Amino acid sequence: MAYLAKKLGLRVLLILVDNKWNAEIADRNVDKTKFDIYRSQVDWEEFRDMQKSYLKSSVIDIEVLSDHAIVAVLYRLAVEKGIKYILSGTNVAT
Repeated sequence: MAYLAKKLGLRVLLILVDNKWNAEIADRNVDKTKFDIYRSQVDWEEFRDMQKSYLKSSVIDIEVLSDHAIVAVLYRLAVEKGIKYILSGTNVAT
């Protein structure tokens, strides 16, 4: 998505939300993209407590916590920076 947006002449800002589960190689790969990157970190203590609660309650979709953090960061940053559009890509194969 970012590559296509750049190809169309749009200014691209990647958003990286670090939930402390990122693989080091993934972080290095993001740094190689040549795109502007906004990095945000979750509060690890709070996030860990919420993950424990989800696991103990047998919630199936444990990733909902990360998904919500990503969306919250996207919208907060858009308001702060006056960004009008958010593009999102999905891998339908996985």
